[in-house]
Amino acid sequence: MLRIVVLSVLFSLLTACGGGGGGGGGSTPSNGGPSNKSAAGVWDNSEQGANFQLITLIDERSHALLYIPDAPLMLQCPLKIDGSRFTCTPTSKYSVAGTISEKRSLKGTISEEGTVIYNFELTYHEFSDTEVSIDELEGFWEQSVSVTETIQIKTDGEISGSDNTGCIVNGEIEYISPNVNVQSIRLRYSNCDREGQYYGKSIYLVNPNSVNDPSGWLVFTSSNELIYEAFYLEQ
Repeated sequence: MLRIVVLSVLFSLLTACGGGGGGGGGSTPSNGGPSNKSAAGVWDNSEQGANFQLITLIDERSHALLYIPDAPLMLQCPLKIDGSRFTCTPTSKYSVAGTISEKRSLKGTISEEGTVIYNFELTYHEFSDTEVSIDELEGFWEQSVSVTETIQIKTDGEISGSDNTGCIVNGEIEYISPNVNVQSIRLRYSNCDREGQYYGKSIYLVNPNSVNDPSGWLVFTSSNELIYEAFYLEQ
């Protein structure tokens, strides 16, 4: 049996727990230099007292999603990593650069057309280290925010479902990081006003300090349109 839970903002869930697309990121040492640092994980600045909120999800291929709720601004890009330094260019308008202290902090800037608009320092979330397999994600999930939507995740990563407006959902889990709790997901909506393809990141949370203390959350967010999904799995 499925129970419905509500999530309004991704950041509120991350705070309660303690704290896309493109080519591959750089994981190979350049010019024989020191090995590149890993930026993989879930990061935010909720503990830094910043005057804006920034959430960043990075999978083990160094594909990053950055989200500033107040802007609102959401960007996706593959990181280019050289030692402890990283850069990425989500669009011709925006660029991101900074330094990595592995599993400790990300520090850097977001620039718009060459002008710095945000300076950030992000903290690594401990639940980033949760190892997630397709077996844990397999099953039926449901969310209710603006609509009630049910999806099924199969053991091969295929996703299918629908919502109460007649919208049809298909997709797949495109990548599961073996050692980091960040997944890459592609969803396709048809037969509704949300029609289109959405590529983004998800995280899987077990027993967060949230509504009804559910046994599992799958949080999906996409940069090509600001949509947020929180699905609860009845174990």
